Amino acid sequence: MKDFPLLNCACRDGRIALGVWLSTVTPIVDAVASIAGTVGPDDADLLRRGCGMVVLAAERLAQPLGFPPGAILTRLPKLDKVLVGLADPGGRPALSHKGYWLTNVPPVQFTFTGSAYERFFMTAVVSQTIMRQAVHGLLAPVCAGDVRTGGSSVASRLLLAAAAVLDQAQQQFRDFNRGPDGLPGQTPAQFNEMRVWLPKTRIAGKLYGGPNAAYIVDMAGTDFLLGTADEHYERYVQGFVPELDGDERRLLHTYMTTPSVIDALSAAAGYSDAATMSVAPTDEVASRLRSSRNLLAAGEAARALYRSFCGGSGAHVGLINTHLTQYGAGLTPAERSALPVDPGTGVGGHGHEHTRRLHDTRRTNAAWKNFLVALKMTDTGPTAIRKEEVTHER
Repeated sequence: MKDFPLLNCACRDGRIALGVWLSTVTPIVDAVASIAGTVGPDDADLLRRGCGMVVLAAERLAQPLGFPPGAILTRLPKLDKVLVGLADPGGRPALSHKGYWLTNVPPVQFTFTGSAYERFFMTAVVSQTIMRQAVHGLLAPVCAGDVRTGGSSVASRLLLAAAAVLDQAQQQFRDFNRGPDGLPGQTPAQFNEMRVWLPKTRIAGKLYGGPNAAYIVDMAGTDFLLGTADEHYERYVQGFVPELDGDERRLLHTYMTTPSVIDALSAAAGYSDAATMSVAPTDEVASRLRSSRNLLAAGEAARALYRSFCGGSGAHVGLINTHLTQYGAGLTPAERSALPVDPGTGVGGHGHEHTRRLHDTRRTNAAWKNFLVALKMTDTGPTAIRKEEVTHER
């Protein structure tokens, strides 16, 4: 695997033929097949990741030559059988979002190209996940009611801290175009070159999409904890449940069943739930907010959190526009048809209008909209927590 990027790039650039690439990896695949049934869980994960990378590299190199997904694996007859054997019962044999993005980290990190821009993207996804986990940890006491949203300054501090983390997550999306050093983390051409190594494949007769970072549960969990997930979003999430392992499914269930921040704010304002607050007269909501300075402070902190989240969502949509939509529009039909992953779709198969719809859903959530309009009616000014205005009761 140390020489894997050099081999891949040589075949991609026409310096060696696909047949040479296949003759080089075939004895390695055969060797893995001979030991796959004898290794422990950690080694099985390592072999699963390595073989998964080989499958996708084979697809990326073969599909531009006219091979449909899965056809090239007939030239590596033991490979799909190895992956089926290494997969957890009922699990996905193809390389998953977890295998490429989350567990594929140093000291044993596999890459397709060895390039700085591929490593940047991999690191960016991992750090986005870490930041979301931090946000969810900060929100957990508020959502669970362990901290009284309108009872002290603690909820406001936690919400503001979560907003600050989401601000950094938003900036990381912008790093693709311009990072802290003033340089792009990944140009549109580099972005698409990296994506085409994540094509569809067919293993044991079943078609699988490429590893999709959108299926990382912590990325989906924020919508549930903030309360912006609607029925459409829930259907979307249920659609990728088959891509998840047992631990991920349990975590997703936790996110989906935990009360949200907007639920906690609604309860503090005296409403039974966010749905009830969403249809309450706005001036009534504003009056209830005015009744508690701590609730007002928490509301202002929640506004900063919500805006940071929607800002990051908008930055994601902007990245899709610059690095995929505009890039794809500049390709000739022949160039575009040769790409294993078209710039007009995600690696999981969704069109970009799907992502834009999710963004619009967040921005127009009825409960948040009513709450923020009511908050604006209180004329509290910019987000601030003044010491003399809060109590310190838990």
